[in-house]
Amino acid sequence: MDLDIFLIGFGTVIVLGVLYDLGATTISLSAVRGPLSGRVASLVWAVGNRSRSERRRLQRITGPLLLVSILIGWFVGLTIGWTLIFSADGALTSTAEPEQQSSRVRWIDALFFVFGRLVGTGSSNLEPDEAGWSTAVALLTLSGVILLTLVIAWILPVVAAVVQKRALASKISALGASPQGIICHSWTGRDLGDLNLHLLPLIGELTILAQRHLAYPVIHYFHSSDGRTAVGPQIAALDEALTLIAAGGLDDVDRGTGLDVSVTRPLRQAVSDYLSTLEYVFIVPSKTTPDPPAFDRLVEEGIVDGEAMRAELAERMRDIGTRRALLRGYVEHDGWTWAAVDRDVDAEEEDPEQTD
Repeated sequence: MDLDIFLIGFGTVIVLGVLYDLGATTISLSAVRGPLSGRVASLVWAVGNRSRSERRRLQRITGPLLLVSILIGWFVGLTIGWTLIFSADGALTSTAEPEQQSSRVRWIDALFFVFGRLVGTGSSNLEPDEAGWSTAVALLTLSGVILLTLVIAWILPVVAAVVQKRALASKISALGASPQGIICHSWTGRDLGDLNLHLLPLIGELTILAQRHLAYPVIHYFHSSDGRTAVGPQIAALDEALTLIAAGGLDDVDRGTGLDVSVTRPLRQAVSDYLSTLEYVFIVPSKTTPDPPAFDRLVEEGIVDGEAMRAELAERMRDIGTRRALLRGYVEHDGWTWAAVDRDVDAEEEDPEQTD
């Protein structure tokens, strides 16, 4: 009897723990992660970054592998929990012919019974022994339905968020793919043309993506091997471009460049909101702050004054050092070097060089 009570109690704790983890991960719509999914994420990420020589190949599959690992963990957890419960003496009885029945239901019998109920196939030769156990069977079946329903409801928005993340990176890349490129490609000789019309939609997209990262932290682990769709380097390039724009006074209304702070400030805040989601997947600032962004092409094309720009940048670097260190940490987490952010657009190759 004592063993039966232990099996039922321990199994119940496992089942409730898995259901809590499932709910916290799929429907909490916040940065909360279940204890199981959080540990699986940390383990898979550690494996994906175990060596620099294999990082490029492993990071491509880290996101999908993490997704599959979490799903398997939930299913295995429910299976183990319910198997312990139905392994108690008297929980199940065999409907086979008397000569085919064993003295008691074995662990393997309970395992196949639970597995069948969770996947919806049922069992032909086992049934609950008493009315109370019939209720337990109904709860077993219900937990399988809950698992399937929430998994489907969770995977679809995760996939949509990953697609949006890559599309956003592609849009930023199309503007110039580097801090100087974003400015130079829009410069008409007098002003920045319609750059404001390209930057305005990014505010809403970044805000939505930040909220999706909070609701589904797993999307942080999906990486792109193409620099044009890698969100880490592209967001860093956008933020560096905003730094150059502010330092050069290109968003000053009096300058008349066609761009002003009514666009750049909300966009900068949207980037800040996005960066604030990084702590939930343990992305920390780099120990080394990047060098100030290059602006030689801006000087060559007569967009800014070199001496004034250098002095203004030096002052701003002291104020945003932590922010830029976090950006560098994010870029490196995404499998890239800072060279992929602050490079010469005219000399760049089709795909930037990744971390070896």
